Amino acid sequence: MTTLTGILAHVWSTEEKRILVSAARQVPKRWIDDVWTLSVNEDSLDLYERLANNHWVRDRGGRARLIVCGAVLANLDRAIRMLGWAPLADLSCDGLALDRIARLTSRRRARPVAADFARFAALSGRRTKPAPSSVSAWGRDVAEATEGGGIRVRVLTPADVRDLPKVGRQIARKVTPEASWIAFLVTTVTESREQLVRAGVVAQRLLLAATEYGLEGTAFTEPFDAPAIRGALAAIDDVPGFPQTVVVVEEPRKTPAQKGKNVMTDSATENRIVVGMDGSAGSAAAVRWAADQAVRQGAALQVVTVWVHDEMLDDASANRTVAEARDVHLKALKAATAKVLDAHEGLDITYDVPQGDPGETLVERSKDAALLVLGSHGTGKIRELLVGSVCKTALRHATCPVVVIPPPAAAPEGRLGRLLNSVAYEPGPIL
Repeated sequence: MTTLTGILAHVWSTEEKRILVSAARQVPKRWIDDVWTLSVNEDSLDLYERLANNHWVRDRGGRARLIVCGAVLANLDRAIRMLGWAPLADLSCDGLALDRIARLTSRRRARPVAADFARFAALSGRRTKPAPSSVSAWGRDVAEATEGGGIRVRVLTPADVRDLPKVGRQIARKVTPEASWIAFLVTTVTESREQLVRAGVVAQRLLLAATEYGLEGTAFTEPFDAPAIRGALAAIDDVPGFPQTVVVVEEPRKTPAQKGKNVMTDSATENRIVVGMDGSAGSAAAVRWAADQAVRQGAALQVVTVWVHDEMLDDASANRTVAEARDVHLKALKAATAKVLDAHEGLDITYDVPQGDPGETLVERSKDAALLVLGSHGTGKIRELLVGSVCKTALRHATCPVVVIPPPAAAPEGRLGRLLNSVAYEPGPIL
């Protein structure tokens, strides 16, 4: 598809499509479910609302349905950014498809930063940042960062919530009595279709921001179902518009086994990037990219080579004991990465050469990491037949975000090849 600027939109790969669909499905289903459809095209994503409303008793006007569609849109935005693309969202009404909420495309690369990794990890419920010392101060910063497009966010203390006419006590009853909590009141300037969708985008961003910091968030739309209540609240001086949803954020509830422990730190994700190295061009590019990313986000770097003590699969194992073969691999790993890593002074680097299945071992080594970086694809002897499954295993089973780096493109021979080789080239992530 060609955009209005004449630039071709990016064509999504099969793996990218799988990730995008998975991100959309991560929207919470507590309140209302089965109200949207995602059409994945070659170069665009079309999000539709399901006009056959099966929730008409609770959602007669379809207001909650549009807010949920906005939440899906927020997840897709995060996934596209994590894939290394800049998303373009068209929320205009299509006269030929009145049920279409938005069309998402991308036509330029955008290197993901540390914040993108943390936001993407939040889709699957992973915490990547330490708990805030003050939930109230954190709430004010988050509210300011998520406002926009006619959507306003007001931070409410428990006392503010209880003082809201007609709905305050209803909201307060949904919170754990002994918990420390705040609420975000999401309001719109109008009650247009686009504004309700944008309200859903903001509400989902608030929920994901809470997840990043290990807090529990829940969104409620039902207190504002009646138009009369929304109108009455909009007339209050402290409410900046029509209230559409409230996001309640509280500290995690401790189970009996957790009492007495600091659950906000015991399960923290380490600020550590794990990268796999097997000697291939793709893995060398992955090490380079991971080292640069570790510097950007102030993370430690763990370089891992996985091997098997088998003479047919591993040259270093021939006529050597396990300990001797491990030493050979450790020396080879340091030598192979020396040129890249020596340029990153001050970077906290550890080298790891475990035995085992490459995919399973890398998943295990990265279970508490902020990021797992892999190259595509390993080569060498019979190992070439086995390593193709490493990325698939990591994508399916890793509990942290996974980035796959392609090998540098081979430059053509002749004058053009010399020109390309004179230009520094660093491949971007394809996943």
